[in-house]
Amino acid sequence: MELKWLKTFVTVYECGNFRVAAERLFISQPSISVHIKLLEEDLKVPLFVRNHTQIQLTREGEYFYPLAKEILEKVNENKQLLLSYSNSEKIQFSIALSPILVTTKLPEILYEFMSHFTNYELDIVIEESHDIDVLIRLQTVHLAIGTSNSKFKDIHAEKLQTSPLVLAYPHSFKDEDKKISIILSELLNDYPMFIGYSEEIEPLLTLIDQEHKIPRKNTIKESNIVKQLVIGGLGIGFLPKFLIEEELAEGRLKILELKPHMHLFPVEIYMKHVRESEQLLPLLNFIRKKYNSNF
Repeated sequence: MELKWLKTFVTVYECGNFRVAAERLFISQPSISVHIKLLEEDLKVPLFVRNHTQIQLTREGEYFYPLAKEILEKVNENKQLLLSYSNSEKIQFSIALSPILVTTKLPEILYEFMSHFTNYELDIVIEESHDIDVLIRLQTVHLAIGTSNSKFKDIHAEKLQTSPLVLAYPHSFKDEDKKISIILSELLNDYPMFIGYSEEIEPLLTLIDQEHKIPRKNTIKESNIVKQLVIGGLGIGFLPKFLIEEELAEGRLKILELKPHMHLFPVEIYMKHVRESEQLLPLLNFIRKKYNSNF
């Protein structure tokens, strides 16, 4: 079995057409047919049913597609590992993270990358999202991950995740068999609303204030502190759902999803850099893969 046969099969599967697959791979259409035929002979199963210009995947073809794609991805990953290993010098990158991302799975992803790519050293610094673009343009950091897009054309910004804002409140609050409007009213009466830690929550607070009036507001400058205060039963606050996934799974707090308001002001995570160098590419691909598979 040759890798080019697998690549041809995956491309035909994703394109749904031999001609389009040939154009994408920059080879002739007869070569596509030959690759598929050789692969089928090697596997001893039919992968496609051909009917004039139409093709249809067999049951075996459907089963084989994710396996073939995994093989190609693993080969590519191992090639990158070999390339990294062949360069005995340490590759050093400075990465800036927004404070809100410190308690998410992102630091774990970065350290997992270093365990696979042992000749990479990542210096992780914490910077506010509005300061990150300047650091990238000055080349003080090579890569930045934060909650804001970039206004500069020379900075490439790639969206990794979009998360709704949800109202987080203490797990001890009794909310059984109550309507959302009643829960919200009681929460506002029983707890202070934390504000001042995120620009994204301001328009949402305005909407809530117009409908229910927020009697007590406490200013906190850090999202992660707000999370801990809510867990401790000391107040309520709007937080991006990605920030509290672990606490929700463990039952340490509850959330109120105020549809449709929560979808009006999502929090987005962006990965930003000036140029995609050959040395930076393994890190970018690793982060992309982790976000695509986990979120």
